[in-house]
Amino acid sequence: MKKPLIIVSIVVAVLAVVFGIVFAVVSSNDTPNAPDGGTSNVPNGSTSNHTETTYVITWKDENGAVLKTESVKEGSVPSYTYDKADTAEWDYTVNGFATTPDGETLSAIPAATQDATYYACVSKVKRSYTVHFFTDGGSSIESVIKEYGA
Repeated sequence: MKKPLIIVSIVVAVLAVVFGIVFAVVSSNDTPNAPDGGTSNVPNGSTSNHTETTYVITWKDENGAVLKTESVKEGSVPSYTYDKADTAEWDYTVNGFATTPDGETLSAIPAATQDATYYACVSKVKRSYTVHFFTDGGSSIESVIKEYGA
């Protein structure tokens, strides 16, 4: 049974000499070197010595309270969805984020190149309610629209 292995080895050696191909045998326990001298990321679970640069991104609400802090890779575009709940008095709209409190809303969040803090830009509109008046008999007398608290 060893003869076919010897024949295959001879054929591979001849091809290597004829075509100038260099073959290397790597066991499953060996980790080949990466071109930069580190170790390559190979399927057997070895990891690279190369470290990725990450930045801390902090998301704050319109009052400066921290909503979320996350670590993102350099060049990636961070994102966060903030949904401010309406109250009985106010309807809120989240317009986006700014780099300073009460700053101008960014048209888009840029790719991460440094640590950054983003502040929610929120507008609010006072809610109005319709008040209906009825007689004792249940007939409608009048309806008025009033702002909350008026």
